[in-house]
Amino acid sequence: DEDWVLTANNLKQQVRKLWDFDKPYRHPGVELGTSTQIGISLGVALAHKGKGRIVVDIQPDGDLMFDAGALWVAAKYEIPMLVVMHNNRAYYNDWAHQIRMAKLRGTDETKAHIGMDLFGPEPDFAALARSMGCYGEGPIDKPQDIRPALLRALAEVKNGRLALVDTITQHRLYAFFVIEHRVRAPMLDFTYFRSRSFLGANLVAFIVSFAMLAMNSMSCSTTI
Repeated sequence: DEDWVLTANNLKQQVRKLWDFDKPYRHPGVELGTSTQIGISLGVALAHKGKGRIVVDIQPDGDLMFDAGALWVAAKYEIPMLVVMHNNRAYYNDWAHQIRMAKLRGTDETKAHIGMDLFGPEPDFAALARSMGCYGEGPIDKPQDIRPALLRALAEVKNGRLALVDTITQHRLYAFFVIEHRVRAPMLDFTYFRSRSFLGANLVAFIVSFAMLAMNSMSCSTTI
């Protein structure tokens, strides 16, 4: 039953397959690359402040690493926004490229993670948000915990705060398997797919999408 706006990242157009973009203001446009999304999102949220709309930012972890101070700006100027982390703990798009090039050049694939991974230690984005004066919850890696966290965060947004929910996702989705299993030298050892934690992370990614879809569906029903 909420009127919503998606700020920038639409998961490479995948969100448009799930959400009903029935108003011109639903999505002003995509981000301009890594390090631009959080700033663009704050601008969108500021523009919609006081209009009764829930502004949603599907926020990549690598992007926020470049401008974590933006969270302080949101707290300082009371800019409400729901930030749902798309946290795969990596700059994975480039990491995958590094693996591919290592295979082609015959260099050490085990070094492809250097400068690409975001774990060991893992950034605690929920704690980061709280330290900046925002609401933060997570990290969340269990699908059943996502919806309650989103509802708690939504209540904070309605009270005028930026609320961040740190959801952990896997590096790639099903398309990775569909494409890579046909490649002579795949980027990933497919025995990983037998791991419960690996498959669980994949499920979390889908649950986040469907949870947001459910919120949108309620909004559409109320509008009608």
